[in-house]
Amino acid sequence: MVEVIQGIKAEVGDKVPVGIRLCGLELLDDRGGNTPEESLETFKIAEEAGADYVSITIGWHESARSVITRDVPMGYWLPVARRVKEVVKIPVMMAFRIFTPELAEEALSRGDIDFWEVCRPMIADPQLPKKAAEGREHEIVPCVACNLCFSRLYYHQPIMCTVRPTLGHEGEPEWGYRALPKAPRRRKILVVGGGPAGLQFAATAAKRGHEVVLLERSAELGGSLLLASKVERSDGELLRFVSYLKGECERSGVELLVGREAYPKDAEGFDLTVLAHGARYLKPFPEAIIPKEAFSPSLTPGRAAVIGGEGVGVALALYLSSRGFQVAIIEEAPRIGRDVNPFYLWRYIQILKKRGVQILTGSRPLVLDQGKLLLSHPGGERALEVDLVITALREDRSSELQAWMAHAPQVLLVGDARRPRRLHNSVHEAYRIAKDL
Repeated sequence: MVEVIQGIKAEVGDKVPVGIRLCGLELLDDRGGNTPEESLETFKIAEEAGADYVSITIGWHESARSVITRDVPMGYWLPVARRVKEVVKIPVMMAFRIFTPELAEEALSRGDIDFWEVCRPMIADPQLPKKAAEGREHEIVPCVACNLCFSRLYYHQPIMCTVRPTLGHEGEPEWGYRALPKAPRRRKILVVGGGPAGLQFAATAAKRGHEVVLLERSAELGGSLLLASKVERSDGELLRFVSYLKGECERSGVELLVGREAYPKDAEGFDLTVLAHGARYLKPFPEAIIPKEAFSPSLTPGRAAVIGGEGVGVALALYLSSRGFQVAIIEEAPRIGRDVNPFYLWRYIQILKKRGVQILTGSRPLVLDQGKLLLSHPGGERALEVDLVITALREDRSSELQAWMAHAPQVLLVGDARRPRRLHNSVHEAYRIAKDL
């Protein structure tokens, strides 16, 4: 390290600042990594070698702890930066879990850091510094720490961002990174559903000049993200994206009507009706309940079986087990969480196992009778004693199209209503369709 720093300094002189990124906390105590004290020594050595600044990282890929996911509170790693500041005199920079200008300003004011390195938040919104400087923080597209950007790189796929569909299309005017082009013809559009797909579609269509009305039957906007935000305490960060989309709709002139059930007759008088009211849950048994009911605080902890082990099922198991339920996940596939980002899945499985959640793969529910759930299982049929069965099995809303088409000249399905998938699929699909209207 010393030779590298000094060699570069010899080439560039004093005209170009030369810094180095070093790990401030390795989180490798179980593998014989550097101690926090030893890590501090590396920063002092870098300064003595002539580094003009240091950038702090946390952990390694081999670390058995979360570092940059939502379960790590924003600002959690700032004490590490503070310790580095105490041993060096050169500027200290940091990025890890500093996601908002307000938090960065506090850290700078306290002297925890000298510069805010804005990484994932500027993937979500490259205009973040400009908006913050102009007092438009409420217009910043918020990074939700989903790590879709990272995970795709590990699979050698083009980078994507859940909350910004324009990523990778900045140079294509029709994608509207700077401003969406106005539509050639103004249309009157009804959007059914105020979840992420409905809100994204409504805001995008309105920006193109269309007249948009959105109906949401519940009292709050957010759809599936309202439940997802309750799985773990830190998942409340997801609601920042809901607030942003709601603001985009309001700034674009969308008429938002909450607490308003939508019926096919409501489509009369509109040029286009967009069904974005989420997936329908399949009940393998009449007694099964859907996720919204499972999040009711009135449920008494007991023995719960979750049917379906993809993302929704994993989330249900995490939530119910945190409330003291004895949980079993029933999944036909060989493994659970096939649609869950690997940045999160390893930790989720770790938590589920620690809480004693049964993970029954290659299994299918057969009969539910008086509290006994009979399953087909690789080792033969198996019975579980259950107090509660929750379905996480989803299907699209294509069966509803005919009823709506009787009252509307054109009907589109968007998001999970079209095909149940992950958040980024719904948001990107809604944006693409709306921008091309």
